[in-house]
Amino acid sequence: MKKIFTIVLFSAIAYFSNAQTVLVQTNFDIYQVSPNFVVYPNSTYFDGFYISWNDTSSSTKSYYNGVSTSCGLACNAYKFGHDSSTIITPTFHNADSVKFTMKGNGTFKPNKFKIFGSPDSINWTLIHSYDTIPTTKQTVSWWVDPSYTNLKFYYEKDSSGYNVAFDDVIVFQNGPQGIKNISSSPVSVYPNPTKGIVNIDLNGNQFRNTSVVVSDLLGNEIKKTSMKNSDSNFQLSLSEFQDGIYFIKVKTDNNEFMQRVILKK
Repeated sequence: MKKIFTIVLFSAIAYFSNAQTVLVQTNFDIYQVSPNFVVYPNSTYFDGFYISWNDTSSSTKSYYNGVSTSCGLACNAYKFGHDSSTIITPTFHNADSVKFTMKGNGTFKPNKFKIFGSPDSINWTLIHSYDTIPTTKQTVSWWVDPSYTNLKFYYEKDSSGYNVAFDDVIVFQNGPQGIKNISSSPVSVYPNPTKGIVNIDLNGNQFRNTSVVVSDLLGNEIKKTSMKNSDSNFQLSLSEFQDGIYFIKVKTDNNEFMQRVILKK
């Protein structure tokens, strides 16, 4: 009986240790009306987020209110409406992913929206750059290196316009797996968990100069290989590595896709 109890207790600890944990979160819902929010440039938002552009005037306001197509689960949403507008998260620890909602508004322009990570809020590393932000709302997830303690969202806007709605930011531990719009990712990685062999399926898509990079939890690159341009699927072996969590990044000429994989032999 004691042995059975020990097994059940261990299983419970293992389950809860892998439970999804929200480390940092904001939904901007009371961005305009918060009585404690100081609307000055370079101020700290009430959820601990640093925002470089804060404007609640009717003509150039930095939020979307009542425009449900530009909001996430509910309005308000933040509006990246100035060049070099920046949002920095409060400090967190041991994150592995971030999720947010975004949507382009106006006449489409291929402006860059960038995500940076930092271990000290001083030195920043580019995690990903979006060259195109569609006019349809999308929920995006991205991998976060566990060494990072802050994230920065940065928008490069040209003088001809195109704003970006930004909402429902969540930084997770044991969070959503994958990169880009998960529901429509053109790359499938399976099985997960795996005993050693991982299938990488491009789902019939043809990409040029496709490489596959395997990284450990600390972000160290531990294996790299290439796929032939004619290949639509590929088998990758992780058998030489110890049991644990790894990140498989598929890089093409135009994009990158990442999947977190659990190796359990």
